[in-house]
Amino acid sequence: KNGDPTNLWPIWHSSPAGANMSFGGPLEPGDDSGSQWKHFPQLGFRGDGELWLAWIEIGPAPGYDKQGFFARESNGFLSEMIPSVNTPCDCCQANFIIGNNGDALFTWRSEVDTGNAVERDPILFIAPDGQNSFTSEVEMSTTTWNLNQCPQQGVQLADGPDALHATWADTTDGEYTTWVVKSTDGGQNWSTELEVAPSL
Repeated sequence: KNGDPTNLWPIWHSSPAGANMSFGGPLEPGDDSGSQWKHFPQLGFRGDGELWLAWIEIGPAPGYDKQGFFARESNGFLSEMIPSVNTPCDCCQANFIIGNNGDALFTWRSEVDTGNAVERDPILFIAPDGQNSFTSEVEMSTTTWNLNQCPQQGVQLADGPDALHATWADTTDGEYTTWVVKSTDGGQNWSTELEVAPSL
């Protein structure tokens, strides 16, 4: 934006239905002037057709304060806070989807500094269908992954006909492993991790 590589905003273009695929815009949510970097902007339509966006913001040095935000079409795309004090930086990718039941689901790796190491466990935020805000964070992992480095990856979600699934990789069993979990209650509770891909 404005030719300044140290300032990033989520920008999107919209297209009317039809074959011409012409895009208007660009559009952007209300800017938070205290934040310089905005990462992983993603978007989806709620059950009523309203467009939502979600992203991570990182403030300037020296504190590099981090916070999740989202924006709603009906609110003029003003930035609204996702309720977390353990937001990751730009190294742990976020994932935003609209579930089959219309819930907005936003997930990332938590970043909790214990003093000895940083816990980077998967966290899910839910905005139930018909509601205009995200609930408190839901822990998705039964283990604790401590890592004082940037894993440079995150959690991915997929909603099937009978269950919500999530996958990520970590070294909680000593080797770098891909895991999958599922939830049959919309993300409120999660199964024990299933190992699906051992480390090479």
